[in-house]
Amino acid sequence: MGTQFWWFYDVIAVAIVLICIFLSARKNALRSSASLAGFILSFFIAFSVSGGIATSFYSSSVESRNAVKIRKTLGYTDFTENMQIYLQSLDYNLTLKEDKLESIFIDGTDVDSKVYKYVTDAKGKKFAEKEEFLTQLHEGYAQYTIKVVSEYLTPYAAESAAEEIRNHPDKFEELIPLLMDFEDKGPAAEYIAKNYVAMPYQGIIRLILFLAVFFILLIITLFISHALGRNDTSGGSIGARVFGGFLGIFNGAALVFAVAVMVRLYVILGDDKMLFFNFEAIDNTYIFKYVYNLVLSL
Repeated sequence: MGTQFWWFYDVIAVAIVLICIFLSARKNALRSSASLAGFILSFFIAFSVSGGIATSFYSSSVESRNAVKIRKTLGYTDFTENMQIYLQSLDYNLTLKEDKLESIFIDGTDVDSKVYKYVTDAKGKKFAEKEEFLTQLHEGYAQYTIKVVSEYLTPYAAESAAEEIRNHPDKFEELIPLLMDFEDKGPAAEYIAKNYVAMPYQGIIRLILFLAVFFILLIITLFISHALGRNDTSGGSIGARVFGGFLGIFNGAALVFAVAVMVRLYVILGDDKMLFFNFEAIDNTYIFKYVYNLVLSL
């Protein structure tokens, strides 16, 4: 929904650049140069400091709160039962005993191979290639994690955690014994908050910090550039206007990047299927998608 509005992003991007060209062309040479320096300085400082601050802020303030929320869900979400239901829902027509799966998970060593051997023995014959089955088993891990994380945290964090499991399923074996600790779900919750939820939340925090630092510094530097160029009388010449307009292109590019960051936050914190703010529409654009892809690398 909303993919027909892909042109909206390109129109906004072009409009921002044209406005910046127009405004810069009206300034004198000194103000145009100082304004560009302000944009560049604000952009690179915001880009440089936001990552480190986001990592530190998540570790010191957000991670423990996320762990508490995840622990609540783990308290009433049984891993073995969920995996039993999931495996039996596959097209293999399996009937599995919960206590047998539970003993494999509690042991926590070579879990994938032992689960495959158990389901093969339960079936009485080799019913699927090991790699094929393990891919589906790992998807079960991912779906369970989505269920646990999405209860109190963002859908984006839940899907990011699931994707991490799909890409690195071997790491999930470290978590399984913690999930089987029936007395204390704290270590399992902390593991998920640190290893699976940290990256998406740090990304969100970094985007917010980037915008805040960028616009605060930009306002300060633009005020300084205005003061510096107050007595410069070169603004009326054609050369100064052309020079200022050329510099305005770079100012506009920085602002388009900031807009792309805001759009990314809307997509992450809202619904990816929202009208206007959805990835399918952005991917159809001619210009804006390249800026948006730069934001994804943040």
